[in-house]
Amino acid sequence: MIAASSTGAMLDALRSAHRVTFSTWFLHDGPVERALVAAAERGARVQVRLDGFLYGGTRAMMEGNRAAVRALRAAGADAKIVHRTGDGPALHMKAAVCDRVAFLDDCNWNGAQDTVLRDDNPRHVRAIRQAAGWHDCIKAGTLSLTKADALDDERRVLSSTANCREADVESEVLHPSGVTSALRALAARGVRCRVLVSARAFASDPATRATVRSLQHAGIDVHAARSSEKLAVLGEKRAWIGSAQSTSTYRDADEIDWSLHGSDSRFVRLVHARFNAHWRDSKPLTA
Repeated sequence: MIAASSTGAMLDALRSAHRVTFSTWFLHDGPVERALVAAAERGARVQVRLDGFLYGGTRAMMEGNRAAVRALRAAGADAKIVHRTGDGPALHMKAAVCDRVAFLDDCNWNGAQDTVLRDDNPRHVRAIRQAAGWHDCIKAGTLSLTKADALDDERRVLSSTANCREADVESEVLHPSGVTSALRALAARGVRCRVLVSARAFASDPATRATVRSLQHAGIDVHAARSSEKLAVLGEKRAWIGSAQSTSTYRDADEIDWSLHGSDSRFVRLVHARFNAHWRDSKPLTA
């Protein structure tokens, strides 16, 4: 079962879990790191993997990951920085497996700002643990664990033949991809398309600005958001959520990411409500 959750619920699960597998792009000194250290200190089997490339990150963030690994190892955890030269694919998946339950964050464990899902599907839980701990990424039904698979699922959601009048997409960064091609096709059919990008990415990334302008010229309404989530909704029919940015997969198709998609009404309403909340708080971008 997949349900809405929170970083707080994940922290509660960490306090009693016997086996923990945790992965994230960047881990800073805060409640999540302290909860992982506490779990290892009380004797839980704790495995942590952090990204070692941090594309778009800073030197201070890399030092933060190194400091987190030192603290976790001192507490008895199996902690590593991965994705360095010859060390496998980039790690962009934000996930925590506490015994038989997985928690999936589409951002970077930023508390109430993020959408967190709780997933207790045994097949999904096994696949997430394998991907986080051993780079063994397999597609498990509606769950994808590489960037290429995740974005292909997002494209398929937007390209489904279901009749709809509206399609919504949010991505922190937005570059030409299968997702933007699907949006153009929808707009050409007369579907109202709303797109959100991170205000920070729009200000700092020329490729995102160029993509936004191109979508606007195709008749698509694009706003800047303070959030940095990754969502897609096709009317009230289907939805997608994940940690994968809507960018090209030319160089990083095997990047470890996650996404879930489906047509369950509760799931679609959850993703749509999240998008609408961000849209209400966004600002239009002028072409």
